[in-house]
Amino acid sequence: MERLRLHEIGKYFDKTMNYIGFISALIASVVWGLVYNIDQKILLKSSPITMFFVGSIINIIILVPLFFISKESAKDIISIDRNQFCLLFVSQALVIVAGIAILYAIKYLGAPIASVFEISYPLFVAAFYFSFFGGTLNKNFWIGSTLIFIGGLIVANNS
Repeated sequence: MERLRLHEIGKYFDKTMNYIGFISALIASVVWGLVYNIDQKILLKSSPITMFFVGSIINIIILVPLFFISKESAKDIISIDRNQFCLLFVSQALVIVAGIAILYAIKYLGAPIASVFEISYPLFVAAFYFSFFGGTLNKNFWIGSTLIFIGGLIVANNS
């Protein structure tokens, strides 16, 4: 078996995965872990709807300047077609539903247990991909999904 040399790691990442995507996903995972715990503290004295509303206002304050700074944003808005707009609308409506739902889960279950159940979302990503977008699912998907689900049950029962 050939050993990977330290100076070849960059080539390895270039060939096998999108490095920026990998780092971004890792950052998102760490940040969401922190957010869930902060949210749990906030939800001791606030309702999920109020928290989501205030969070949306904060998002607008942060995102409006970023939108106008980005050169791609105006081009994206101008070139969006009706079908793309409908998908965007549905996607963002579902973001609201999921956001409020996870805040209720954090409030009533606590951040650790809520995250255990929420972590099963890759199963639903793949199921919707298969059902609505013509993707294919192989045995590795079913094995992995089963392990994720069983792992969630084990952690939830021990908490």
